[in-house]
Amino acid sequence: MPERVSLVHPYYKDRNRLDLQMSVWSQWSERVCKNVDITIVDDGSPEPFVLTASEEAFFERKGIKFAIFRILEDQRWNTPGALNLGVLVSPQPWVLFQDSDCFFESHMWEKILDLDHPINKIGKFDRQRYGNPATENLKNNRYLNCTMLMHKHI
Repeated sequence: MPERVSLVHPYYKDRNRLDLQMSVWSQWSERVCKNVDITIVDDGSPEPFVLTASEEAFFERKGIKFAIFRILEDQRWNTPGALNLGVLVSPQPWVLFQDSDCFFESHMWEKILDLDHPINKIGKFDRQRYGNPATENLKNNRYLNCTMLMHKHI
């Protein structure tokens, strides 16, 4: 498996959900923080997503490399476009992209980092709940989960 993975996270005017993500990211192990880069793609939100000074300090303190990109034009239901941009600009050859309502806790990343995943395959993850309060509001979610691990050069 790769030494490092880029996590591509789409964002569209849902600061509360991103705050939930950051609460999950704050619990990542040191190994996960050192091996996962985060690329946030703002999909044309009316108010551009900007990290606060304390959030920037959080990423720096945890040692998580991050980047924020913004799609300037708001296009309806453009999550696939945001994910494609994230894959294109992500710094690592291995990319995991997720919907904004999917949460990858540290123990899940540990398993991903230990995978012997072939370069020419795409890994799809099914949604599971482990009692994380952040995922409780997803019980009746009827939309297809979009979480995949892939090598950019397949």
